[in-house]
Amino acid sequence: MDKDNLISLDKQEGVGIGFYSPLDVTINTDEGEGLCRTYQMNNFTVHQTSPPYKQVVFVLEQNKTGLPLDYIKKLEAVETNGYSGPSILDDITALKPADKGKSL
Repeated sequence: MDKDNLISLDKQEGVGIGFYSPLDVTINTDEGEGLCRTYQMNNFTVHQTSPPYKQVVFVLEQNKTGLPLDYIKKLEAVETNGYSGPSILDDITALKPADKGKSL
């Protein structure tokens, strides 16, 4: 994800209204270390998921990530918070090949 999208991602995650604090963590992969952005919930409260989150999970599942079927079914039934702004889904959709047989 391009750093230019961090403001949008932070907004989607509720950073500006205090729900989460962004954290940059170092991760280890087969290709070496990398920096990854994650979010820490400031005060736990139950919130509905965003439509983009549900769509990202469904796009990933279409590419055979092996998510448990019971998780997918539960997520399908969850009501969303109605968020309709920019999201990482825009980037994933842009990268998705036209061929359904190919993966991201």
